[in-house]
This record gives sequence, C-alpha cells and structure tokens, in this order.
Amino acid sequence: MVAQGNDIKVIKTVIQIGEPESMEMYVQKLGRARPTATNPRGIFYISAARMQVAETIVAQSDAENEADARKATTGKTSVPRMSRPVAEILTAPCKPTEQDRQYENPTQDSPCPCVACIASPPAPRLALCNCSGCIPETNSLEVYQPPAKKPVATTDIPKGQRLTKVEKQIGFSRLEDFRLAVWKEASDREMALLPLTEFLPDSVIKRLMDRFAKLNSLADLSPYISGLKGLEERHGSGSSRR
Repeated sequence: MVAQGNDIKVIKTVIQIGEPESMEMYVQKLGRARPTATNPRGIFYISAARMQVAETIVAQSDAENEADARKATTGKTSVPRMSRPVAEILTAPCKPTEQDRQYENPTQDSPCPCVACIASPPAPRLALCNCSGCIPETNSLEVYQPPAKKPVATTDIPKGQRLTKVEKQIGFSRLEDFRLAVWKEASDREMALLPLTEFLPDSVIKRLMDRFAKLNSLADLSPYISGLKGLEERHGSGSSRR
C-alpha cells in the first residue's frame, strides 16, 4: 500500500517484511519515509535464506541466473527467484552508492530552482552514510530462553495408584467444567477479558492428573494452583480432597 502514491507527511519509518519485488518498488517504498520527518528511514527484514539467495545471484553470471529463472518458471524449483538488481542492493556494502550506480545518479545534485524545491528542499546527502551496510546493526539482545521445566516424576507413585487413561480423560473434563464455572463467577470488571486458560491452564490440569494420588490436602495442591486467578481464594478453606 505504501507504494501506491500515498503522501503522508509524517511517516518516519517504512518497514517491509521480505525483499522488494524490484528496485522500482524498493525506491517507491523507501520514498514513503518523508524528508519532513526527523531521521526518516526504511527497513527491510530479510531472512538468512533469502540473503543466501541474493549472494548466489550476485556471484553467478547472467546466463546462470537466467537458467535458474527458467527452472523457477517451469516449477523445477520451489525457491522463489529474485532479480539481480534487488540481489545487488541487498548485498551491497553501501546501499545509497549501489542505488546511485544502478540509476546512474550524479555524485552531486545540482540545486533545483523550482518553487517546490525551494520551499521544501530535498534532504542533503549525509557526510557519513548510516545505512546498514556502512554501519552494520549489532544485536546485543539475547533471545530469551525460558528455564527448562523439570519433568514431574511419576515413578514414586505405585502403578496401581496411578489414574488410567480413561480416568485422566474424565478428570480433565471435570476440571474443564470447574474452570468454566470459576471464569463465569469472576469479576467482569477485572477478569472478563482473560481467557479460560488464565484461570487453570491445560498443563496444570495434566500435572494434577499425573500426581492425583499424591494430592491429599490443600497443602499438596497449593504448589500447582499458586498464583492462578481466583482458585486460591475459592478454595482457601478446607484441608482435604473432595
């Protein structure tokens, strides 16, 4: 949509997932970031697999790329092709320099004397380019890895005391009904938008079924329902299994 002639003056950042279809679309979409905004920019998120395709296209000859394009057309490969100009801009060490090369732009633009350019002059070329090729991004953020949950051992429960598969299914169904009842009784103002699983997650129900033989009091149950919406308050009284 951003390439269809929109001229919204306050657009600061244009983002696209995946490479542009062509260099013309690349320029069109980057152009939606308006020079009237502070530090306008365009961001294309390209997967590692597509960057590898771009590098292959740049390394190959035109004849090899044409042969690959024919394979893609005849369905002999499932990898979507990419035009050489797009591959070159993606792999270029400096994006503006590569854009200037492809469009044969002059190194310096002569000032335009028209009224529009005088009233709103084009953004000057930066003395030091800040594109992702000239200043590579450094991602210092580590991807969050949740701590591995320790599996709940069931080996301490004699086989004769464990619930059968059918019993677990029946227990799971009854706890689903119980969860629905708790959700319906909850405050509309405070909890109406919360999903059912916030009150009693399926994973907790499964653990309760696995450990059923060991749940003989509220104290045994507490570690599993601690922090769950409304459950502790609802069953805060009583000490034995019902």
